[in-house]
Amino acid sequence: MTAMAASRSPATSIPVRGGGPRYGASEALLALALRLQGSSTGLTFGEIAEFLKEMGRPHGRRTIERMRDALERLCPDFGPIDPQERPLRFRIGGRGPAMASLVPIEAKDIVALGTAARTLERENQIDHARTLDRIALLLMSQMDAGRKRRLEPDIELLSQAEGIALRPGPRVIVPPERLNDIRAAILGFRRLRLRYKSRGTGLSSTQIVEPYAMVYGHRPYLLAWNTELRKYSYWALTGIQSLELLDATFKRRKFSLRKYLERSFGVFQEKPFKVAWRFDADVADEAAQFQFHPTQKMKRLKDGRLEVRFTAGGRREMEWHLATWGDGVEAVNGYLTSSDRNRRNIKR
Repeated sequence: MTAMAASRSPATSIPVRGGGPRYGASEALLALALRLQGSSTGLTFGEIAEFLKEMGRPHGRRTIERMRDALERLCPDFGPIDPQERPLRFRIGGRGPAMASLVPIEAKDIVALGTAARTLERENQIDHARTLDRIALLLMSQMDAGRKRRLEPDIELLSQAEGIALRPGPRVIVPPERLNDIRAAILGFRRLRLRYKSRGTGLSSTQIVEPYAMVYGHRPYLLAWNTELRKYSYWALTGIQSLELLDATFKRRKFSLRKYLERSFGVFQEKPFKVAWRFDADVADEAAQFQFHPTQKMKRLKDGRLEVRFTAGGRREMEWHLATWGDGVEAVNGYLTSSDRNRRNIKR
């Protein structure tokens, strides 16, 4: 699903708030060096602080200054792009063969690209999948013959263990050319004319929309500005009967996809409300590994239960997700739906 969806966080040896890994000082320095080398515009102190924050590392100014000093000692090409510019933007120049040797390509890196490509194929994002496959081939081509021979058996074994392409369950099939037209419209700020059939009413209508993004939930959606209703709306790609890329362009409004999506638990948009769920003690450890919503707060209760709170709309999709936990979760604070009550028929 999107960032709104409940998803199990990857296993980490040292958990931090938010579910991410906590990196050691040397790992953080190396990661920062790679980030600086991969940036053409460089990073300011503020951007470095945000990068370190995402890694779960201290990110005060003094910490960043110490890391800057270490990089100056270790990397001859490190420094500000323009010493006269304010704020200063730092990067590591050159192609950095020494840096590449410090971080060699491993079998899991190639397999991760392949796994991501197969996942994108399942979502009908064929062109993105082919791009990842091409990147994997480029990485393999840069290895020396000996290392490539050593990695190939591991790559084959790990690839067989992934099983993404064989994952059971339904999936939506959307013509690739339709996705290509939508992407072209988004990149070119061009309007689209849609012939759309509503799943709710079964009626078809013609709409002129200004496309902003594609959102992938239990089915793929186009998020666009509805020129008739003067608001953002979702259009299920499976409901689009025909699509025409128009010559007419539009001026993109100031819009944050992240903030828009955070208003809801899933795709359905409604006025956000305060949500509180309490997971029973016997499923609390499992629930603690999920990010149900980016704004969530978790609290372990004295009786072993786990309380999760966040603010979002999307009551219907919350209900669907709660059903997967059976009687292991209780919705509190008056937001228990009627079907929740029927499903549990209990009161904690």
